Amino acid sequence: MPVGAAAQMLLMPPRPHMSLTPGIVLAEVIVWTGAALGAGWAVHRFRAERRA
Repeated sequence: MPVGAAAQMLLMPPRPHMSLTPGIVLAEVIVWTGAALGAGWAVHRFRAERRA
């Protein structure tokens, strides 16, 4: 899911117009933060399973 969220933000960003509104900026921050946290959690879980 984190890869899909990042791909969507790159290919279809939520800004149909050139002007940035606070809502658009907030949406982008939330999606990028969630994608980064999700990817980090997936890597953490993968490494933890390999050690066990």
